[in-house]
Amino acid sequence: MILRSIGVSGWRCYIEPVHVGPFVEGINVLYAPNGSGKSTLFQALLRGLLDGHRVTGKEIESVRPWGRSLAPTVIVEFTHEGTDYR
Repeated sequence: MILRSIGVSGWRCYIEPVHVGPFVEGINVLYAPNGSGKSTLFQALLRGLLDGHRVTGKEIESVRPWGRSLAPTVIVEFTHEGTDYR
């Protein structure tokens, strides 16, 4: 699997949509100051790849920005065995 990009909105510190990528094959580095949301991006990536799209309840409440009723969204774009997925 080759990760191409990740987009999040309504996800913890990311209230507005944020898109990171495109990534290239090989090593990519995310560099930013502490507290800027790098770990949140990785959590969104894991949830986007491993959770079903109908997750509800406390699991979704834990990733919403505090005091907001936004629907958390993650978009993961990747290539696997020559086929592109979103």
